[in-house]
Amino acid sequence: MASLNLGYTLLGATRLSVETTRDLSYSYEISEPYYISTGLGGTIRRQVHGDLDAVLSARRTRQNYRTLATVTTAPRLDTIQNYSADLGARLTREVRLGFVVGWQRRESTAGATQAYHGVTAGFSLTYGS
Repeated sequence: MASLNLGYTLLGATRLSVETTRDLSYSYEISEPYYISTGLGGTIRRQVHGDLDAVLSARRTRQNYRTLATVTTAPRLDTIQNYSADLGARLTREVRLGFVVGWQRRESTAGATQAYHGVTAGFSLTYGS
């Protein structure tokens, strides 16, 4: 497993960050028991006014599935793209409440049964940083 996160604060109100990850995860597919997940993403957080901030994020992840030695099918590769916008406010120094809208698309070499796309919306509650 590896994870790298680099960030920079610009003019005290805008935070730019880039993150890359690589990890081994287990799969629910019997013939493909695990996959290597490699991701790259970025976030822009802007302090709008007072305790109000806005966050834009984008991330792309590739899941390279490993098959059993007895399986002769081509290796499966899934690509997932995530985009989100979050508007939030600090309720206290440690607590932030946000409203998040996100869009996600997954494509797979395994065919249309593994692919999807859609929009999600909801609230987030963060304690700590």
